[in-house]
Amino acid sequence: MTTPKPLQNGPSRPVVASDGPAPRNYWSKCPKCGYSAKPRTVGQGSQNHRVNGFIAQIAQSTGNSFDAVKMYCKVQAIDRGYPFDTIRGTVVPWSESRLDTRQAGMLIDAIEQLAAEEGIRLQE
Repeated sequence: MTTPKPLQNGPSRPVVASDGPAPRNYWSKCPKCGYSAKPRTVGQGSQNHRVNGFIAQIAQSTGNSFDAVKMYCKVQAIDRGYPFDTIRGTVVPWSESRLDTRQAGMLIDAIEQLAAEEGIRLQE
């Protein structure tokens, strides 16, 4: 029986829940700096669930659209180090699907700050 080769830069196909836990070396690695990053968490009780749940609560409380609140929070998170692209001089914050756990944490912090400033008590 041969041992499978470890993955170098993530899986060659999308990982699905039925695949079981991600292999140890699943995390992506930046080719320039070598920074290893764990993808943001998804599913019940995850960072992704928290972001969207908090955004929905703020949108409902303020009367703004879900998308508008989410984009506002992403723009505010840029000062914290949230990643973005610049297109023809316009800053475009990254989609959550591209984030690692650290960057998703920056977005969650910005969302929680907005809720606090608006006097909104977020429910987990």
